[in-house]
Amino acid sequence: MFSLKNHLVILIAFLAIFSSACAESIDSLKLKLKISTDNATKTEIFNKLGYQYLRISPVTSLDYANKALNLSSEDSNKYEMINSYLIIGMVKKTFGQYDIAAQNYFNALRIAEQLKLRDKESVCLNNIGSLYQTQNNLKKALEYFNKSLEIERTLKNKEQVSIRLYNIGVIYEAMDSLDMAYTYYFNSLLIEQELKNKEGEFYALYGISGIETKKGSFESAMISIRKALKIAEEINDKNGISLCYSELGALYKAINDYQKAIVAFDSCIYFASQITLRNIMRLAYKELSDIYSLQGNYQSAYRYLSLYTNINDTINNAEISSKVSELETRFEMEKQESTINYLKNAAELSEKVIKTEKRNKYFLLITFLLSIFLAVSNMRRILPETKNILLFSVLIFVFLLLLTFIIEFSGFYKRGFDIYLLFTSFVDVLTIATLPIFVFVLLAERFLMIKNLKTAQKISEQIQEYKMPENDSIIAFHFENEKNKFEIALKDLICIEANDNYSAFYYFKDNVQKKELFRTTLKRIEEQLNRNDEVIRCHKSFIVNIRHIRSITGNAQGYKLLLADLNFEIPVSRQFPKEILLKIQSNI
Repeated sequence: MFSLKNHLVILIAFLAIFSSACAESIDSLKLKLKISTDNATKTEIFNKLGYQYLRISPVTSLDYANKALNLSSEDSNKYEMINSYLIIGMVKKTFGQYDIAAQNYFNALRIAEQLKLRDKESVCLNNIGSLYQTQNNLKKALEYFNKSLEIERTLKNKEQVSIRLYNIGVIYEAMDSLDMAYTYYFNSLLIEQELKNKEGEFYALYGISGIETKKGSFESAMISIRKALKIAEEINDKNGISLCYSELGALYKAINDYQKAIVAFDSCIYFASQITLRNIMRLAYKELSDIYSLQGNYQSAYRYLSLYTNINDTINNAEISSKVSELETRFEMEKQESTINYLKNAAELSEKVIKTEKRNKYFLLITFLLSIFLAVSNMRRILPETKNILLFSVLIFVFLLLLTFIIEFSGFYKRGFDIYLLFTSFVDVLTIATLPIFVFVLLAERFLMIKNLKTAQKISEQIQEYKMPENDSIIAFHFENEKNKFEIALKDLICIEANDNYSAFYYFKDNVQKKELFRTTLKRIEEQLNRNDEVIRCHKSFIVNIRHIRSITGNAQGYKLLLADLNFEIPVSRQFPKEILLKIQSNI
């Protein structure tokens, strides 16, 4: 949607130039024109009519602007000349005649600077920024929009400030800075709502909907674009209506609702064709071609692609008509240079391919080695069998490298010693060997995981079957501050967790789970639990009451405990599950 918003930047740049024209209807302006006798009044009315027709009939708008320009030139009415040039530039931009549009904008800027009209200068800067945007020179466009914004803030013109915020939002959207774009669009919307300017609200909502679509917030995007469409219909803005249907089409396309997307783009073309908005029609044709192609309807896809190509060629020809000879000369020169540079480019391409293959080979090797290292290191922490796996892998590598060296050494007598060739051979062997070793390590980890899962399931079943005898004995804990003591019934203690310099006690009080911190270490607590076989240290950070163990889970990395009413798992050491089982079995 960048091109459509690029089109909008030009259109909304002129929204508040003629505030009085906005308050007067076309009929009232035509009535005033009939009774006017002086050229100054006629020129002003012609420009106002040109502005009013800008959205509903660009051709009529251009006719009135040219009439105003002729009269203002005769009377040297420079103020109205600025307005005429700006309207003509906007119409030419709508038609895709960008070079003519640029000429009119710079004419307006020269006069505005001569007369030191800051408000008009701001409008000209804004339109010039939009031309840089058309050329995809986003950095330059942003510079001009910010200059215009600075002037409008100095003049405290909220309506024009809002327009500049919108235009800057378009640039950030083109740069894929979606959060920045959304911020500028939203600030523009706040100003327009404050001013109760329906037209300004439309553009801000249109911009916001595009950002929400790109972010995947489709429901929010649908709400925003429908609000914008409702406003466009209320003010009878056919340009805005066509843009809204285009955005709706893009939204439906994004959610793969192609039928609704087709209907939306058809509506966009219908309204755009009424006021000759070729740029909008061009993009709608392209979108329809893409959608029909996705549906497998290649006949319709080709038909819309032809329409897109025809209108695209028309716009481009209008844009570069004054530079055809220059482009043709450049084309012939580049054609000759391409023949001269063909072999050079081919050699460079071949070299790049070789380097890319080497880089990919090294990347693949490093990836496999890291994967093996991570898998083995995870198992190493909990299983002695990992040593055998690691040793086996190393032996395979050593054997293959030795075999490579023997094979390569046997050929040294014929071609001479080549260290680079030997290194390349080593890398090739490692790359090929790493994959099966990697698969072997994964299978070993899988085997160990299944083994641990079965053990954990067996232990869990025995825990569920075993009913721990009641033990209401009271445990008294003493902490660093000897005066601080905590007493609890053994059956109510769930577990104790190390928490920096503190220990967190999880326990039941009146059948409600509690958590309380005390300044002490697990080691000191463990020393006070020597006579309580039901409370065991299972990990460097946890002491658990085996009475509250509900189940045990396991994988290739070890075991974890699930305790009553706790919403987290507790890791255990390698020996702990057997220790629990032995303790339980000894009491059965």
